[in-house]
Amino acid sequence: TVQNTRQYFAYCAEKKGTGNEQAKQCRLPYETLSQSWRKVKPGNSGDRSHSFKKQWYRFSDPAGSQMLTAPSTYEGYNNICSHDRAGWMNRAHPGGGEEPVRGRICFASHDFGDDCKWSVEIQVVACQEEDGSTFYLYELPPTPQCSLVYCAQ
Repeated sequence: TVQNTRQYFAYCAEKKGTGNEQAKQCRLPYETLSQSWRKVKPGNSGDRSHSFKKQWYRFSDPAGSQMLTAPSTYEGYNNICSHDRAGWMNRAHPGGGEEPVRGRICFASHDFGDDCKWSVEIQVVACQEEDGSTFYLYELPPTPQCSLVYCAQ
């Protein structure tokens, strides 16, 4: 379950050289994922309920700030964000000012020797805070299996 039910709005990143182009999605509501168990780190554990619906999400501390772009290097089923449980985006994060781009979140399986055994389609967009720092919004659907999770770094 998403613990923070507040909706947030963001300032959009601008494309370099144009000055005015902004991703419309950055101005629309999103949910924040800030649960500490979502942070990719050794031995991380915690409540990981999966009442997840397809919508736009932003990771923020203590959960981390952006999704992985390679499989997690942590092992062990007790580690929530381990190699066999944490989703990772199989593309680079987009640049500021671009409209949302499509991507795929992969979920690995050592048992099957596959870094992308299960996957879901997503969208991602780069946005900008008032102070100029970049953050990302992800349109995430429910995971393909209840043991799989979305984590951040």
